[in-house]
Amino acid sequence: STKIGRLLDPVDPAVTSEDKFFLNPAPNTFHWDFSRDGVRRSLEDSLKRLRLDRVDVLYIHMFPESYDEVLATAYPAVRELKEEGAVRAIGVGIDFVDPLVEFLRIGAEFDLFMLAGRYTLLETSALDELLPMCQEAGVFLTLAGPYNSGILAAGLGDEVGPGAKYAYEDAPADVLVRAQRIKGVCDRHGVPLKAAALQFGTAHPAVAATVPGARSRREAIENAEMVGLPIPADLWTELKAEGLIPDSAPTPSGPGDTGDGANVT
Repeated sequence: STKIGRLLDPVDPAVTSEDKFFLNPAPNTFHWDFSRDGVRRSLEDSLKRLRLDRVDVLYIHMFPESYDEVLATAYPAVRELKEEGAVRAIGVGIDFVDPLVEFLRIGAEFDLFMLAGRYTLLETSALDELLPMCQEAGVFLTLAGPYNSGILAAGLGDEVGPGAKYAYEDAPADVLVRAQRIKGVCDRHGVPLKAAALQFGTAHPAVAATVPGARSRREAIENAEMVGLPIPADLWTELKAEGLIPDSAPTPSGPGDTGDGANVT
């Protein structure tokens, strides 16, 4: 899969980048372009960088303020690419719930959504409306950011303390305390917090996959191990009893169960 929406513009590599969001960023700037030509150029540029002839999934990368423009231009453009056979599936990648709900309400024909950070052990704003709507519409959900930028990536023996990242920033005090309480439950059951974080999201039947991200081969292998790690049912019962996750949230029904065939990417 890849995304459209941002076009990369090469700059002189001798110029020091002021981009502090990414580590060791490539010598590029970017601009947003949701036009038909921009969508096609974005896909073509991605295929060149990936050294591929095609991708299976094409997401529209957007923010809520771009909703009208995306609906008017990017959405028809990605549908056209799908009809041409250039991609197999189209979707939207975003870390906000409301635009996805609106797309479903108006009947936009997407195959899947990539939602970052909005259905996790710490943030379940997608649970009550978006996830049921996805099930009803037959739209798959891919969860990005299941560790909420790192705060939920702790293993056994790790601390969740000041400086832990949440939504790309240092976690606010209330979020930090809640994460520490969740980790306390996990510790009592001998389960790494990161395993519970991965398996919680993928237990929902609307979720097809999760994308935790990895900086190394070791982390990629560890993610695969964590999603299959046996977790006792009592852990989920305790999290609900302490009000740390909603009573209505689906949880794995048995050791290592991650729902209806969900994958970790």
